[in-house]
Amino acid sequence: MRAGRHADLASIAPGYTGRPYRHGWRVGTRQVPNDVEFAGAVHIDAQSGTETRWDPGPALAAGEMLFVATGSGEGEGVVMTYAYDRSTQTSALVVLDALDIGAGPMARI
Repeated sequence: MRAGRHADLASIAPGYTGRPYRHGWRVGTRQVPNDVEFAGAVHIDAQSGTETRWDPGPALAAGEMLFVATGSGEGEGVVMTYAYDRSTQTSALVVLDALDIGAGPMARI
């Protein structure tokens, strides 16, 4: 836990496994009655110690994320996750800029 907020399922860019890294991602969580659910995405800058969050809102629950590199620099890429919308009972693949999670989805498919 950082900054008093919970998150789970931490990951880094696969090419940095076992090496020093700066960028990491976690699934945000939120407390619901008698449970905890996945809720959004968190980018962690290990160098500065800052966190940036995408909160999908109370109707959406987002799952585990997958980082996909789109460039050669660390963190250059997208983070993808499925998000379930309780209000419409539908799911969508959500694509987020890995270094600008707080901007929200680049695409919903």
